[in-house]
Amino acid sequence: MPTENRIALVGLRNVLHERALLRQVSAFERAFAGCKVDVVLYDFPELYDRLVLKQEILSDRYDVAVTLTEWFPYLLRQNALTPLNSYIAQDPPEDWPHGWNKSLLTLQRDAVENSYGLPFDDGPILLFYRKDLLDDKQEQELFRSQHGRPLRVPDTWNAFLEVAQHFTRPDEHLFGTCLAARPDGHDNVHGFLVQLFSRGGRPLNSDMEPVFDSKEGVEGLQFYSDLISRFKVSHPDSLNVDSTGAGEAYSRGEVFMAVDWTNVGSLAEEPGASRVCGKSGSWVVPK
Repeated sequence: MPTENRIALVGLRNVLHERALLRQVSAFERAFAGCKVDVVLYDFPELYDRLVLKQEILSDRYDVAVTLTEWFPYLLRQNALTPLNSYIAQDPPEDWPHGWNKSLLTLQRDAVENSYGLPFDDGPILLFYRKDLLDDKQEQELFRSQHGRPLRVPDTWNAFLEVAQHFTRPDEHLFGTCLAARPDGHDNVHGFLVQLFSRGGRPLNSDMEPVFDSKEGVEGLQFYSDLISRFKVSHPDSLNVDSTGAGEAYSRGEVFMAVDWTNVGSLAEEPGASRVCGKSGSWVVPK
């Protein structure tokens, strides 16, 4: 009997990532009967601690890593990854490379266009909202009587706050929004960056110097914090959940709107699992 080949894969512990990854692993093992994939998953902080700080990525402990694109520049400087050019040339992904947005391929490449990884997850970030509540005549009349204008999908952060306050009803376990503000160095950072970019700010200037302490950055961070602590329009679990957790709160019908990755749309439309299936809409992020 041939010896079974084993592949060690390390990745991020995330409900949607894990679900997709295990399906792919199962399909791989069926296609290659002599291979077994051992999957180890960690939360963001521990994954970063192990792969980057403790440099386990340089060991022979793992063969494949599902990691964050933000870590690639450091990993490339450490010569921690294997170029994939020859493998891609032998069996390229569908519509490679023209069907792939350049923004998905840049950070995984070095200065001479060697590729060291393939995209696994993609954005963009959208505003998801409850169409059924937005179109409700009683809600429309109540909002108009209080604000003197129709209830609409907010396109500014000021309007976002007003709509979030309108739908924050703790007694009904309904909240205006849910932030993925878990302090894991990833979700809360992206939450701040949404505020920064949507206000016209930038994290770095052309000389790669930090400029996120600009007027836009200060106002954005204050507003992000105020949604939780001052205005109290965000779901009470906001400081404990990642983007998937925020999406799950939305799909349970506990949140009127959420600024989150597009996978929230998938969660919201999952028959039998989502309480807002067929009731959800999406729009651009406020500014």
